[in-house]
Amino acid sequence: MTPSEHTHRRTVATDDVASSYDDREELLMAENERDMDTFAAAMIADGEFELAGFEPSEDNYIRAYQYLIDTGIAWQLQGRIGRTARDLIENGDCHA
Repeated sequence: MTPSEHTHRRTVATDDVASSYDDREELLMAENERDMDTFAAAMIADGEFELAGFEPSEDNYIRAYQYLIDTGIAWQLQGRIGRTARDLIENGDCHA
């Protein structure tokens, strides 16, 4: 299989999955079940839930910050993210 054939198959498969959902909200709910990763957590910390592929919610916000804390990334990003992480720990919403 050539690279272009592989890409085409993946695109077709993705289109089939996306078309099986009735609406965008259902698709976002399904994506919220996926694991958090560095990109998604950083985007959520910046308030970019949709860019990260997650539904805007307090649970996803806390999940993102807990991921950033657990990986140590919270302390390497912009200062406000580290300060927010500290505040969430102090308030008991996240743990160190």
